[in-house]
Amino acid sequence: MQLLHSYHGFVTRLTQAIEHQDRVVVQAERQLERAAETLQQQELRVASVLKLIERRIAEIEKTSAQREQRALDELASRAAWNRLAAATTRF
Repeated sequence: MQLLHSYHGFVTRLTQAIEHQDRVVVQAERQLERAAETLQQQELRVASVLKLIERRIAEIEKTSAQREQRALDELASRAAWNRLAAATTRF
């Protein structure tokens, strides 16, 4: 009878340990889900920031190209005026 009582106590403790481990697993799964959600949100944020950086770089490049084009147009215009002035002063 004592052996049966000891066995019953062992099975009870074992069952409690299993139940505790089940709770630990559920808690770890929830924590993993939260971490995955946080990761997804942070990846979305990074993608948004990268997209913003790309747009800003494109704006800067466009502005730079426009300035360069204006400078080239100005040089071409001055060269044309200089050629015209040189041609008219010869006569």
